[in-house]
Amino acid sequence: MNWPLEQNIALSRTLLADAPFGHPDHYLALVDLADVLHQRSMREEGAPDLDEIITLRRAALEHTPPGHPDRLETHTRLADCLGERFWEKVNMDDLMEAISLRRTALQLAPPGHQEHVVSLVRLATCLEQRFSNEGAMEDLTEAIALRRAILKLTPAGH
Repeated sequence: MNWPLEQNIALSRTLLADAPFGHPDHYLALVDLADVLHQRSMREEGAPDLDEIITLRRAALEHTPPGHPDRLETHTRLADCLGERFWEKVNMDDLMEAISLRRTALQLAPPGHQEHVVSLVRLATCLEQRFSNEGAMEDLTEAIALRRAILKLTPAGH
């Protein structure tokens, strides 16, 4: 057990309790707790934090209305967690939600945005995974189109 990390988690839980819904720091407290729980889940295999992290990231997403500077990152991190849980439990609902979030993230990172290519890659990967599980040709067709778009945007020699 990593005591400094456990102390950090305890402090983050206190911060969230002290910044309830409606408090100006509520969003930051949600993200902070999700981040430290994610650190623990990365260090300790089998840490039971992923469901709580997803709950916290969903709540954080509710606090990022259109135009919020962290909206793209919030969508991306929630989609990452859902993808991780999909790999653990093979729950298609998680993959479906991740795809939806990836589509929104792509809209938030239009051509020219520094995260555009990464958003294309992540959406293509999710669609390829759904194709592997369900065999829907439209998923494979869209993933191929996204990969072609990625190639066009990738500098020669990269």
